[in-house]
Formats: sequence, C-alpha cells, structure tokens
Amino acid sequence: ADAVFDIIKRHGKIIICGQISTYNNSEEDPAKINIYPNYLAKTIYRGLSILGFVCSDFIHRNEEEFYKDMPVWLNEGTIKFQETFVDGFENLPRAYEMLFTGENIGKVVVRV
Repeated sequence: ADAVFDIIKRHGKIIICGQISTYNNSEEDPAKINIYPNYLAKTIYRGLSILGFVCSDFIHRNEEEFYKDMPVWLNEGTIKFQETFVDGFENLPRAYEMLFTGENIGKVVVRV
C-alpha cells in the first residue's frame, strides 16, 4: 500500500481487498504502528477515492457464467495465478504465519 500512495496520480482510485497482514498489529511493535492517518492525509490532498472490495458481495451476480468460463480461462492461460508451496505437515505453522506477514504469493499450499 505504501508504494501505491506514493505514486498514484491526483484524483486516482484505489480498490482495497484484504488486510490479513494487519490483523495482529499492535502499538508495542514500532514496525506495526497504525499508518492509516498518513494515508488519510494523502487521500485528502490528492483527491483520491478508496473503495473496499469483498468478492462475496459480487459472486451471485454472474455465478453461473463464472463457473462455466473460469475453468476455460485457467486452462487457456488467459488468467494466471501463483501459489506458495510449503513442504511438510510439520511446517504448517510456518505456512499459516506467512498469511499474516505477506511472505506468500497467492494461496499458501502445504504439501504433505
């Protein structure tokens, strides 16, 4: 998010989806102090629009088409995705932790 707020054009639009990396933030950890007031100032002075996005709010609109088209797009490579793999059941806690630190790309999959 920091990078976006530093380069976005005046009157830009930002879509926000997911905040899992901030769930455990606390004021005791200086690296996790609330940075939102800084974003608020940049939002005001640059005239930005911010919209929260939750996928489940929209899935019902075209659910039938989604389940028909998505497998085709994935197989054709029209839509590409990445996953982070962690090997071994014993590394499950580490994989779970990655969800909160942002070290993963895409879904985290534990191979057992």
